[in-house]
Amino acid sequence: MPCETMEIPGDMAVSEWEGLQQRFLEEGVERSRELLASFDKRFDASEIAHQMRQWAGSAGQFGYHNITELAQRAEHLLGDVPVRRSDLRERLNNLLRAFSSLRDTWMAAVPDHVAQALRGKRVALIGLPLEEADRACLALRRVDARPRLFPATADLEFAPIR
Repeated sequence: MPCETMEIPGDMAVSEWEGLQQRFLEEGVERSRELLASFDKRFDASEIAHQMRQWAGSAGQFGYHNITELAQRAEHLLGDVPVRRSDLRERLNNLLRAFSSLRDTWMAAVPDHVAQALRGKRVALIGLPLEEADRACLALRRVDARPRLFPATADLEFAPIR
């Protein structure tokens, strides 16, 4: 489990909590990339500061204290006048690396014999909740399988599955 300290709310299942952690990391990678890609085109200090506050708070709740610290450092830079963009870009890159590294710890290696069996094959995912389906699709694509999502149905003659 890739977090430093974690306190799961009493009414939440461990798998649900882990799903939230995983989604936080995946969205962090995506959003970090977006911020870096638009950095020179559209610099919005208030948008970046807002994102840093969100990450600092959420990361702390999930036990990712290194992300909390990195986000707080980046937000602190935004208080400087003028903003040192090169330093801020470096901090955003550090956040991207931190999110990516933690996210990658969730992605366990697929055994070679399983990867070979799935490579190039279509795999039906039937009736999975959206979060589980996303994780399953990601894992299947990593081994070059072709996942297909289908809703749960009692109709065993559901044409797209056949």
